[in-house]
Amino acid sequence: MLRFLSDVPVFLPTDSRIAGYTILNTDEVVPPKYDPEWEISDNLHFSMGTTYLTYGFGGVAERAYANMEGKDDEAKQTLLSVAHVYEGVVAYIKRHIEEIDARIKTASPEELENLAPMRSNLYELAEGAPKTFGAAVQAFYLAWKLRGTLNTATIGRLDQYLYPFYRNDIDSGRLTEDEALDIVCDLWKRFNASGSGDTLMTLTVGGQDKDGRDEANDLSVLMVKASCIVHQPEPHLHVRYHNNTRKDFMDQVARLHVLGGGQGSIYNDEVIIPSMVEAGIPLQYACNYATDGCTELIIDRKSRIRFTNVDSVKCLEYALFNGNPPPLPGPAVTKYWTHRTAAKEWQSSLVPPCESGDISEATDFKEVYDAYCRQFKYQITRKTKRLIGADRYFKERCVTPSFLNGSYDECLESGLDSFRGGLPVDCLMMFSGSLTTVADSLAALKHVVFEKKHYTMREVLDALAANYEGYEAMRRELAAAPKFGNDDDSVDMIAADLAQIFIDTTKEVGDEENTRIWPALLGYLFVQEAHFTGATPDGRRWKEPIAEHFSATPGKAVNGPTALIDSAAKAPLAKAYGTAPVHVTLPRTLVPRNEEGEELMKRLVRVAVKKGFLMLNIGIYDVDAMRKAQKNPEQYADLIVRVWGYSARFIDLSEDMQEHVITRVGTQG
Repeated sequence: MLRFLSDVPVFLPTDSRIAGYTILNTDEVVPPKYDPEWEISDNLHFSMGTTYLTYGFGGVAERAYANMEGKDDEAKQTLLSVAHVYEGVVAYIKRHIEEIDARIKTASPEELENLAPMRSNLYELAEGAPKTFGAAVQAFYLAWKLRGTLNTATIGRLDQYLYPFYRNDIDSGRLTEDEALDIVCDLWKRFNASGSGDTLMTLTVGGQDKDGRDEANDLSVLMVKASCIVHQPEPHLHVRYHNNTRKDFMDQVARLHVLGGGQGSIYNDEVIIPSMVEAGIPLQYACNYATDGCTELIIDRKSRIRFTNVDSVKCLEYALFNGNPPPLPGPAVTKYWTHRTAAKEWQSSLVPPCESGDISEATDFKEVYDAYCRQFKYQITRKTKRLIGADRYFKERCVTPSFLNGSYDECLESGLDSFRGGLPVDCLMMFSGSLTTVADSLAALKHVVFEKKHYTMREVLDALAANYEGYEAMRRELAAAPKFGNDDDSVDMIAADLAQIFIDTTKEVGDEENTRIWPALLGYLFVQEAHFTGATPDGRRWKEPIAEHFSATPGKAVNGPTALIDSAAKAPLAKAYGTAPVHVTLPRTLVPRNEEGEELMKRLVRVAVKKGFLMLNIGIYDVDAMRKAQKNPEQYADLIVRVWGYSARFIDLSEDMQEHVITRVGTQG
């Protein structure tokens, strides 16, 4: 890291008052190197600490030296590395000041407008802890970039970190609200200059403390307002809501929702905090939750996160064919999420399937359902045990970068590596999304095969193996069967039962291993799963969309947003305290960009919260605009859509992801 700090160039943007690099050329800068006997434990999915705001960068180094006394050799070495790195950061800041001083001599009045406050903020940081809002923002940006070095990372509860500095400057008259808003907008622009899309740049605002007091503050409101003004994909703004949330904050959130683009996801404190406490997470930590790089929940500055997933729709394919599915009609080739990445062949991360039972001659729906449950539970059990084993391995083999260790109060005091006991809360998480597509498929079999008796299971399996070629009448009938998202118990309750099975099984395995596993009804590789899974009994052909998270399968919820909310609310969403995202997608024709649209957004949020949702995301899109953007992308650079746990420019998406997003829109007619 010290080599990196000496190599990384000074960067003084001409259009900003916030110093520091955005994107580095790896041919010019040497990435941080570590002892090859160790592996690096920072996956950038959890928020760093904020000791540098409390003590300053130099102050962190001083405390690290002081805390070495009485520690064992490993802790002393950890603290010594922290001290050296933070001293290097101070030297890095001083290099910026020297460059500013050189430029000021010949700067124009316009250039001085940025250079003068930039120098003041950096000088404050070189001397000690930040005292002003501008210096605190500058400290955060430098720390955030140095934590990620060549990448970007989760941001955390930034409104809480920076509010004391904001409040002090406002109360003292050093800063006006408009000036503070300009600084926040400036920071938002620097975030966007660092990249956009799947960048992990999630920022959580609002919430409540352990006594139920509202923590949404004036800076929280300004941050949401800045997202409306800048109107770019970054940061991915997530909103904590509770019954006592201040009105002006939620009014501003509604304005953000009306813009479309899927920003301002709602997280329900009234559900999340009690669920975490019930799972054994102390209240003071549960009240400090934030989001990781997507929509998963972490404890801000108190936990890391490691996760894996179970491909639920692929499990269905395994169950239907007793662990031996037919070959796919073609290669499972697609791009990750953006057209800028190379297409590659994808495969499921599931373990080799078990023989869950031959259902080709089944005469009762329960035989099919039980076969799926056996395969699903088998995969959950094996994947959970693998996750626990991998975590134990990493605790023995991993070391956290010294800069990151030094950012946490606990690590700075104890000398313990944040990956090996330094942080108070462990977060091991199991994902399983797209259960709603599984429910659609099982409900279709129940309705068409076992109730109407129009086809046998053997005939359906033959149709699936043929990707419905030659079976179009059957496909249409299966596609017309009840689908999740329309407030129909015949399918909704299957989805709810599957969610409960997933939650219960992860807990059972965790209890056996004496490890808390956070269940999450989340699936982020839904486009990839649609490619490596063949046709399904809901009438879906190979490669056609499957559901994301615990949302309706794109194109299948046709009874409006309240019916979708009612469908999802039947599931035990609260028990999936890792996260349980539900996407509601609306056509632009239903939501005007005015007070009427804002009121509609508020009503949807209130209904979802009252129904017990853990998380709600609202996207508002214009299909015609997206089709035009596919033909003339240069004219639609400002068209932003929700992907999975983040928003991105529509024109940056791969063709497959673009089609998936477009298919969502017609679902809420």
